[in-house]
Amino acid sequence: MSFCKKINSAYHVCMKLTLDNPILLKDSGIPGKTVAIFAGVHGNEKAGVHALEQLADKLDIKRGKLYLVLANPEAIKANVREVNINLNRLFLKGNTGAEPEDVIARNLMSILDQCDALLDLHASNSKNTKPFIIFNKFSEDISRLMNFEIISGGWSNFHQGSSDEYMETLGKCALCLECGSVFESEKNVPLAIQSIKQFLQYFDLIDRSVEYNSEPQVRLNIFKVGIKETNEFKFSKHYDDFEMLKEGEIFATDGNKKYVAGSNEYIIFPRENKPIGGEVFVLAK
Repeated sequence: MSFCKKINSAYHVCMKLTLDNPILLKDSGIPGKTVAIFAGVHGNEKAGVHALEQLADKLDIKRGKLYLVLANPEAIKANVREVNINLNRLFLKGNTGAEPEDVIARNLMSILDQCDALLDLHASNSKNTKPFIIFNKFSEDISRLMNFEIISGGWSNFHQGSSDEYMETLGKCALCLECGSVFESEKNVPLAIQSIKQFLQYFDLIDRSVEYNSEPQVRLNIFKVGIKETNEFKFSKHYDDFEMLKEGEIFATDGNKKYVAGSNEYIIFPRENKPIGGEVFVLAK
């Protein structure tokens, strides 16, 4: 007997969450919010994947509907960020692309269209990083309730096609949680689990089981994304995520172009080895 309900030709909603059945719908039968939790949009970012796998059978919701989604199964199986193209740039209205990730994005957008809110669990490919939250225009309040030292806004201005930016176009709440480094996935599973429970509490899908954050947070706003223009791009030294730049220093060059730091600027996701046209850093204040 099949326990899966067909969404379309690619994805099904099932009674058990596995990489072969990557969407689980929990319906309380009682009116309430409909929310989604994604993990594995980038397949090598495993903290959220492990968290959903551990929680899927244990979560009992008291009202509303909950979608639990292992978003990019083939990339998760291969333990790679993406198989063909970056899924988290494909959540676009009118997406007609032919790559497998385009099909996934269209399936997932059909779910998000039904949802009031999204929690999308990610991780950083940096070794030296800190967990942080990306909030959209409608989710700063909930980000302050989660146990992250750093919360950040403004990403939607630069990352068109991300899941949180798509929800913003719908006027809905979305959080992208960067749950530490991909090199410490197991270590960061408890943070992912705690965040999932805080998210579900906030929307009243479950009874309160964890406390909300009470510690001060650093709020950053993204104001620039650096795009690689030549193969001569290089940083002046190694930078860690959220390292504060020295005002006036040349922190990177790209051919004849020099990037000079302003006051109170932080660098995030410094990546020298991107192809031309790729994102090599993000700046925040």
